[in-house]
Amino acid sequence: MSAHPNLFANDWTTEHVKIEIFTVAENVDALIEEIMTVANEESGGDGVVAVVPVERFLRVRAATP
Repeated sequence: MSAHPNLFANDWTTEHVKIEIFTVAENVDALIEEIMTVANEESGGDGVVAVVPVERFLRVRAATP
């Protein structure tokens, strides 16, 4: 399978997935440790983990923070 999906095909699946997790700062280190333990298959393409700050998080449906 190629690195990019065939957008003209009926099936757009790829071998990659992006997971976004939002948590409080106190949980970040434990969460990273768990992800690294579970996701590591010791092969190329195991993935990456990026930690970025979230300045604001709004719920569109409820129109509240």
